[in-house]
Amino acid sequence: MVEIFNNRIIFSNPGVPLMDPMRFLDFPPRSRNTELADLLGKFKIVESRGTGIDKVVASLEEHELPALEILTKGTDATQVTIHSKKLFKDMSPTEKNESIYWNACLHYVNDEQINNASLRKRFNLTSNDSSLISKAISNAMEANLIKLYDEKAGRKFVSYIPFWGVSVQNRYKI
Repeated sequence: MVEIFNNRIIFSNPGVPLMDPMRFLDFPPRSRNTELADLLGKFKIVESRGTGIDKVVASLEEHELPALEILTKGTDATQVTIHSKKLFKDMSPTEKNESIYWNACLHYVNDEQINNASLRKRFNLTSNDSSLISKAISNAMEANLIKLYDEKAGRKFVSYIPFWGVSVQNRYKI
């Protein structure tokens, strides 16, 4: 079901995801019905590479929209909400956290990290807004959505990755 409101669009689907929604961007796609998925792929109705969520997140960022919100409704349904454009200052702390998280995910799967400057660019802010982004980064870290990429980096070179990403210190541990 698709519901369209003045300030958001809500997509509801029966069933719950086969994986944690917070990992949609980096996990390989999984299908409940592989035969149907293969058939729809052959007819070019769907793609089977699992890049849909990447495209959605990138498009939301390109248009300066808050991150999508993915909620599971018990064991019965999944709901995805896309909100209308909001200025950074008008976003709730949760919307800021989610936007920073998905931005970090998108960068990480492209072998990049985020930092204060890249987030200012994402939210269309100036260097004068550095402290606002620093506070938002701190909040996203407290919510365990992102973490430091290199714990030994100097303050000027600090960058962040999603909570599930591999940091410099853990890259070569066996």
